[in-house]
Amino acid sequence: MTSIWHTVSATEPRPLDDVLVVVEDDIGPCVWMAWRQHSAPHRWRYTGGDDEISGRVTHWMPLPEPPQEVGHARRPDRA
Repeated sequence: MTSIWHTVSATEPRPLDDVLVVVEDDIGPCVWMAWRQHSAPHRWRYTGGDDEISGRVTHWMPLPEPPQEVGHARRPDRA
């Protein structure tokens, strides 16, 4: 299965879903794992912390499926 990058201007992921994002900031474009806030749709936070992304999120992609040898874990705070 091939994942494709989606522009945030065309579509956004469901709030609270972990996805890969492209962030443009003063050091250039970077790829991070992040989630979109439910209460503020254009605000994003880094996965694994409470830090808000300060750069501009331009694209997102669903996370790939984990290897079959690894169970699929869900974060209890966003289940």
